[in-house]
Order: sequence, then structure tokens, then C-alpha cells
Amino acid sequence: MSDNKKGDWTKRIGQLTINHRYILFFVISYLSIYFSYIQGGKLYQGHDSDFHLSRIEALYIAISNGDFFPQITYFLAKGMGYASSIFYSDIFLYPAALLRLIGFPLGLSYVFYILLVTFFTFVIAYHSFHSITYDKKKSLIFSLLYGLSSYRIADVVTRGALGEVLALMVLPIAFAGMIQIISGDEKKFYILSIGMASLFISHIISTVIFCLFIIGYLILNIKTLIKDRKRVLYLFYATVLTLLMVAVSVLPIIEQLTFQQLKVQSEQIFYLQKSAENLVDYLKSAILNQGYNNLGWLIIVALLVLLIRIRSLTTQNKQFLVLGIVFLFLATDYFPHYLFQDTVFNAIQFPWRYFIIITLCITWALADSFEDILPQKKNTQVVVISCTIFLLLFSSIQYQITGRKDVRFDYDYFSQLDGFNLGAGMEYLPSDMDYVKTLNEISGIFTRSKEAEISKATRNYNELSFIYRVEKPTKVTFPIIYYKGYDVQLTGSGEISKVEESQEFKGLCEVTVSGEGRVRFWYKGTMIQKVSLGISLLTWLSLAGYLIDKRKKKSAG
Repeated sequence: MSDNKKGDWTKRIGQLTINHRYILFFVISYLSIYFSYIQGGKLYQGHDSDFHLSRIEALYIAISNGDFFPQITYFLAKGMGYASSIFYSDIFLYPAALLRLIGFPLGLSYVFYILLVTFFTFVIAYHSFHSITYDKKKSLIFSLLYGLSSYRIADVVTRGALGEVLALMVLPIAFAGMIQIISGDEKKFYILSIGMASLFISHIISTVIFCLFIIGYLILNIKTLIKDRKRVLYLFYATVLTLLMVAVSVLPIIEQLTFQQLKVQSEQIFYLQKSAENLVDYLKSAILNQGYNNLGWLIIVALLVLLIRIRSLTTQNKQFLVLGIVFLFLATDYFPHYLFQDTVFNAIQFPWRYFIIITLCITWALADSFEDILPQKKNTQVVVISCTIFLLLFSSIQYQITGRKDVRFDYDYFSQLDGFNLGAGMEYLPSDMDYVKTLNEISGIFTRSKEAEISKATRNYNELSFIYRVEKPTKVTFPIIYYKGYDVQLTGSGEISKVEESQEFKGLCEVTVSGEGRVRFWYKGTMIQKVSLGISLLTWLSLAGYLIDKRKKKSAG
């Protein structure tokens, strides 16, 4: 392409101010969810929507009760308290919970929230790409290709997989951070840390998958790392900084997992080999633009085009193409997943989750290479790129329109959720707990002793209290799931044991009382939770201060 033609194309894109781009991102965000979230005041009920809506409602209830950083969610498990906030961070849910506090109903709050998340997906993708290439037109193209990718749309609509949707929002930050270190700008290692921390907060499984990508990317760049070992040192710095930033999540998780055995440790619910599909099935879903594991026609076409024009690609984009193909192979049943059945890899649950890496690698390589792989004739590139983005938007609309009509409900329908749904695996319940049986058998403070006198039993959010009188030591069971951090206080002449797990009602909290008195039972939290919050808060504030000071010095210079 001649310099004049390049200049014309660049000039046209350059005329779009950042505000114009944001307006474009918002309009496309609106259109990309309109038919599944907005049209007719109805919301598509995805596979995991109820669980994530319940998490939002639980956070809203916690904040309403003055619990601004909840560890236990009392809306879930019908009030028995589920530790999802420990294992599944609530940090990115606060905007949705604040909408509830303002007065919006749950369903409508979720619609606004998903619109906001979709918008920021485009914005973050744009700035992440621009931080590497400093090319406005390529950054705009990448943000649109990535934000409208079929797998992301399937996550938003059919699966309702909010954790993975949030992961896709922040993933480009970690991706750009990794490139910064390998490409020689290693002093910006904090970008990788910010991306990885945000990814961990969004979705732990996606973090594990991205770590696999990092391993692959490092292997492909092993010569560079050996030649310039200081980049390895900055990778270490990035790792340490990330761990400090996510200490608030990591340490409490480790604490609970070492305190007792949960279902996530004892029951293998998902098997990679069983959920993997062959390449033909994935291609069929992509071409027909359907299903929950829809890789999308763009990725298939882009893979073929990039392979055909591989000699025109930069070394970096060749690496992304190779990694995209590797992860596509890992997603199929051609890969012997059964060899890793009893390993940490099975935590990924579904091999098609690797589509997040394929989507990111291929859309990045495509956006960065379009000038080199497309015919260099006047306006040809403009027409091809414009048509591709238009077809992607049309595909997202068509995907929504042809989706199941029987799972679209009025917004008010979602205000009737009762918190029963804990997700398909109920991974964070005590391992021996029979969830449904326990719900049916216990509804309040319980004891088998016929001689025990229990009165004035009350509950205020996470605090239960009652007055008792017993002739001999008696076990009292609370309708609260057993986790580390619960405590009791006795007022009176009697005695009380520490909180322990009930032997009769596995998974519930229990104490042994004698004599008489008033019992107060509540979630006190743990020292590790408090210390880890302090560590992460101090780390984030210190990093923010460093970046602000750096920017001031740059402006002054």
C-alpha cells in the first residue's frame, strides 16, 4: 500500500476522537445485547444466570446490612449462607449491587450491568492493543473483532457465564502486559500484574487457562529470555506483585480448603474427556452460529487466511497463530484429556473454555496483520474490514434472534429468585453435606432434646440469638452452613462449646450448651481474611500512587 493510501485510511480513523469511539462502542454494545436483554423488557435466562443474579442480590443484601465486604452470602442456599464470596470474588459485582441500592429491580440492574461490562470490554480491548501498537485504526479493529466475537456473545447470552464474561473483559490487559515484557518494555511489568489480578478476581478458571497460554508463549520466546535474562526477573516481579494484589482472595481460599474438605476437593463432577467435542462439531456450531460453545465463523476464516498468508506475518503474530491452533487442538477430543483426569487440569471443566485464548490470539493477530494479508488495492482493505465488522454485528443479532424464546422472561421474573441455585457443581459446600435433604429438614435453630427449653430465637442477617435452659449438655444445630469464621458468645451461667460441624446434619454449624443463658452466634471472620485484605489494599494503593507520581513526572518533563 502506498504512503498516500495509508495516510488517507489513517486520517479517516484519526478523525474519530476518543469520545466518538466511545459512542461507537456504546451503540454496538447496546445492539449486541438488545434482542436478548432489552427487547420487550425480557431477559434471556442463560445457563448460569440465576446463580450470578443471586450473587448480585446477596451482595446488595450484605451492603444493606452494613456488611460491605462479605465473606458469606446469605441470600444463597436459602439463607443458610454459602461461601461463594470467598471462592468467587464479588469485587466486580459492586456496580450491579449499587444499582440495586439505588432502587432498580434485580433483572433491570443486571441488564444495565451487562451493558456496562460489554462497553468496557470494547474500551479495554482498544486501549490494551493501543498500548502495544500505538495504532488507532488497528486498535479500533481489534476492539470490534474481539468484543463482537461469537464465543463472547455466546457467554453473555446462552451461557450467562458472568465470570467468564468478566474475564474476557480484562483478559486483553494481561495479554498486553505479557507482550510488554517479552518485547523489551519489561519495566511495565505492573501491567501484567494488573491484568492477572483482575483476571483472578473475575474467574479463577480463566486465570488457570491464561497461565497455560503464558507457559506456551514463554516457550516460544525462550531464546529471547535466555539472551536477556532481566526479562525473567521482571516476570518474577510481576508474579510477586500479582500475588500481593490477590492475597485478599488467595489466602482466604487456602484457609477454607485446609480447614475442612469441600465438594470441590472430594467430588469430580466434570470430566474433560466427556465434555470435549471433535473439530467437525465445533466447525458446525461456528458455521451455523449456534450453541453455547460457538467459536464463530470469523475465527475459522481468520485461521485459514492467516495460515495461507503466514509468511507475511510478524514473528509475534506467527506465535499467536501457533498458540491459537494449539489451544484449538486442546479443545477437541483428539487430545488425550483422560491422561489428566485426576489432575488440576480437570478443574477447567470444559475443554471449549480454551476458546477464550483462541479468540484473543486470532483476533489480535488478524487486526495487527490486516494490512499485510489483504490485497493492497485502493479501498479494498476498508471494504473488507467494514464488511467483516458489519457481518460480526449481524451474526450477534442473528444469534440472539434465533435463540430459544422459552427462556426469555420479564425482568420481574428474576426478582422471584430464592437463592437455591448454587451452580452446577455446588463446589463450595462441605463434602458430606446433602444440600436438598438439609433444606427440607431444617428451617431454624434445632435440637433433639425434648427437655431443652429454647425461646426468643431471632435472626438479624448473619447473627442468630436465643435463650436456652437445659438439664444436661445438649447439642444445638444452626441452619447455617459450616465454614471457618463463625463464633459464639454466651451470656449467663451456662457453658458453650466452640462452633463445630454437626455430626447429624453434615455441613451445618453446631454447638454444645449446658446450664442456661443467652447465645449469640455470628460470622466473626478470621485473622487471615483481615490481614490479606490489608495486604492487597496496601499493594493496590501503593501501585496507584506510583503510577500517579510517574504520570506527573512525565507531564512535568
